[in-house]
Amino acid sequence: MRTKILFASLLIASIQQARATDRGVGANTLFPTISAALAVSADGDRILLEAGQYDEYLSLDKDISILSAQEGTRPTIKGLMRFISGPSARKIHFSGVRLLSYLETTPGIGRLDVSIVDSYVKNQSFNGGSANLHVTLLRDTLPAGIQFHSGTVIGNVIGGVPNSSSSYLSCSAGTSLPDPLIVIGNIVLPTNDGNNPVYEIDLTVSSVFHVQNNYLSTPSAIRPFLHIGGSVPFGAAPSSVTNNTFYRSSPSGLTAITATVNNCNVDIQNNAVIGDSGPLISWVAMKGTVSNNLYAAPSWINTSTGQPTLGSPLLNAGDPAPHHLDLDLTTNDVGCYGGSNSRANFITPLGSAVVGFMKAPRAVPQGGAVDISATGFDR
Repeated sequence: MRTKILFASLLIASIQQARATDRGVGANTLFPTISAALAVSADGDRILLEAGQYDEYLSLDKDISILSAQEGTRPTIKGLMRFISGPSARKIHFSGVRLLSYLETTPGIGRLDVSIVDSYVKNQSFNGGSANLHVTLLRDTLPAGIQFHSGTVIGNVIGGVPNSSSSYLSCSAGTSLPDPLIVIGNIVLPTNDGNNPVYEIDLTVSSVFHVQNNYLSTPSAIRPFLHIGGSVPFGAAPSSVTNNTFYRSSPSGLTAITATVNNCNVDIQNNAVIGDSGPLISWVAMKGTVSNNLYAAPSWINTSTGQPTLGSPLLNAGDPAPHHLDLDLTTNDVGCYGGSNSRANFITPLGSAVVGFMKAPRAVPQGGAVDISATGFDR
């Protein structure tokens, strides 16, 4: 019965999509500007951009998708872009663009989901405005980092010099949404920025979080990799910091993970630490599992990608439990290429259709339900 319901939902979605209208924007189309196309668009419509640069003030107050008209091109959007929450849920989607606009979000009672896929996103903060905003960043390039309150950040390349003294990826308190925070499969390769940011990843949250299969690299000798703060309830489901690789090219006695949250249940497993000789984590009044984390030598990985080298002691060195197995069903490798969320999932090129991330259980009790969710895009 579950399968029949799922197929019915997909059929309904397909019918709704078929009724939507595509509107081309560019010199060779009916609409010379994005604003002109938006003015006549309805919920569910798509705006397809020809190659070029669009300097506009955009007010997005409906369900809309803004895409590159031709796969492989990157139209540029600049100016001011305002996301407007409505009385009910609203979804705004971008794909295949260079997003250089200054962003604003107006408060509202309805949930607002903004998803950005396969795009270049610079100088963006999603911290202003609505507490109901959830941002999904899937396989984007983020050269100056990202700030948000609620989000799913998967398979992105984060590097360069951040906008300020904030962290490269910063999730701060301020959301009213119950969604877990998901940070999976990203690579952070900062430049030598004078040790300006406080952390590589800074999480100050009140919900469950999962930080998995990220490759965090830094030339800094003074900056911790990950900070966990906020007010996650003690009785909440376990959070996780698993299968990450922390590589510091300037060795130090630092702690890789700093925690300032009390009573948080978090599992810290199968992480590789290279260049830090201090404790893996400094924490206060936390519980959870800390196991199978290894201090490694630089020769154990490719320091550009985090991938273990041939014969690396990180191979098959993780937790042997079935839910930690690698994709080939061998014992979990320690570091960002281990487990089912391996960074290998996020380094293949995007095509016109792709499942960017799928969450599925590794073990299911006999007779139990199989819950699968996926994030993807089909042009």
